[in-house]
Amino acid sequence: MTLLLLSLAVTFVGPTLAWCGRRIPGIASGTDAFIVVALAGLVFFHLLPEALSTGGVLSAVAAFGGFALLPLAERITLSDTDKVRHTVLLTALAGLLLHAFTDGAALSVISVHSHEQHLVNDHAEHHNDTLAFGLALGVILHRLPVALGVFWVGQAWSSARTGWAALFVLGGCTVAGYHGGVAYISGIQPVHLAIFEAFVAGSLLHVVLSRYSILLCTDVNTEYVCPDVT
Repeated sequence: MTLLLLSLAVTFVGPTLAWCGRRIPGIASGTDAFIVVALAGLVFFHLLPEALSTGGVLSAVAAFGGFALLPLAERITLSDTDKVRHTVLLTALAGLLLHAFTDGAALSVISVHSHEQHLVNDHAEHHNDTLAFGLALGVILHRLPVALGVFWVGQAWSSARTGWAALFVLGGCTVAGYHGGVAYISGIQPVHLAIFEAFVAGSLLHVVLSRYSILLCTDVNTEYVCPDVT
């Protein structure tokens, strides 16, 4: 339970600091740059490698599809670009929420495994504690870019209030994954999850690299709003 609480704390601390930083003129642009780097790092160093290692070529195709097909749809349906934009954002948001669910399940497995090792093998207790701590720390720390991504996508989709609401949903998904995610995920083929994660990674990369990325966002009525992401 301690791991879950730490994960939830990180979920809200990162976006809160970013939201406050946006309101300090001297560091606003630096905050924007940090968010861009954090999201790009999430895609290139976590989502894509994880998906490609499991799904292989199919994941690569899905990632390209997520990156290229939705912008292509925008150009085909010029009269309905808002719908395409919302589709891109909703896809990225759904994928990040699913990722939070699997994170919760991973924290549950780490907690249970660590407890069992304490009971079974006291001689290896220190080594197992170190390994479990490293795994848990990795899961918890990478929640920072995930939370920033959810918060930013929520804002870009509607408003800052939507961003905060999305964070609470993110926390709920993590809790649900912690308490019941292991049984649910065990019934899904890993390659299917990998393909979906790759598609989400491509969609999120499109969001980050779009012509109206975070660095071009402006303050509107003191709300941090991204005017477009496609």
